[in-house]
Amino acid sequence: MTTKVQILYLEDNLQDALRLCMVLRNIMVLSETIPDQKSDEIQAFLHLYGIDWIESYSDFLLELQKEGTVSSYSLFLVDMKMQEKGVQGWEMIKKIREKRTDSHFSLWVLTLYNHFEQLLQENRRIDRFFFKNEQGYERLQRALAEVIFSDAIDDSGPFLLLPYFDGMPRQIAVDQIISIEKEGRKQFLYQLDSQHGGAQKRGFATNNLFQVVLDQIQEQHITDLVQISNKVIVNIRHIEGFSGKGKKYQVYLSGRGQNIPLPVAYPYLKTLKNRFGDPLPTRT
Repeated sequence: MTTKVQILYLEDNLQDALRLCMVLRNIMVLSETIPDQKSDEIQAFLHLYGIDWIESYSDFLLELQKEGTVSSYSLFLVDMKMQEKGVQGWEMIKKIREKRTDSHFSLWVLTLYNHFEQLLQENRRIDRFFFKNEQGYERLQRALAEVIFSDAIDDSGPFLLLPYFDGMPRQIAVDQIISIEKEGRKQFLYQLDSQHGGAQKRGFATNNLFQVVLDQIQEQHITDLVQISNKVIVNIRHIEGFSGKGKKYQVYLSGRGQNIPLPVAYPYLKTLKNRFGDPLPTRT
């Protein structure tokens, strides 16, 4: 399966290139084996999904000399620390900017080093920033899934992109979400069912759904989704009332089914009171 998005990937570490293969495998829900540790096999695998991998600075300079090559990419994924002669990503970014005077592309940065984050804040021409750690690669996976499946994305409102959902990447509009909940080791999404009314309860295969959702809430500045305990995130637009007083409250959600109140943990009361008032309005 090829994609319409063309990405140039600048990375000289073989293990990081293999990690990107794993990211793609998760996004595309592939069962095939990830390439062995051979550059040509990795390049072929990445190219199949619209990613051209360049693994040295000298090869990058040769690529720049080819007429029209750089102009074909819509995304550049750049490692900030190349091993070759101590080359840093800023040098490659500068050369890309010199070649591409248009604004029809994005620049994403990958790095192991924390000090580049401050430089990123000062250099606003970088679009996204990802650390080379577990959380960083999970964020990269969500971001790439959004790019790869951009034709299927609806820009009418905020959404969560959950690559693990039902084994396929899926965009879920925030206004369709009632709650995200943990039940023991299982994690569920309660989503409005437009065809049958009420809510659908959908299970997730991933064991870190909560953190994936919280990361996207922060990244996108989503204000409608609010955490009320270590086990529950709710959409405040579906809150129909509260019960309780003092430090102990419960919240009722419309459309969730069963009309069972969910307890609000004390550390999260302040956020709700800022939105609904203090004391919280209780049901009559």
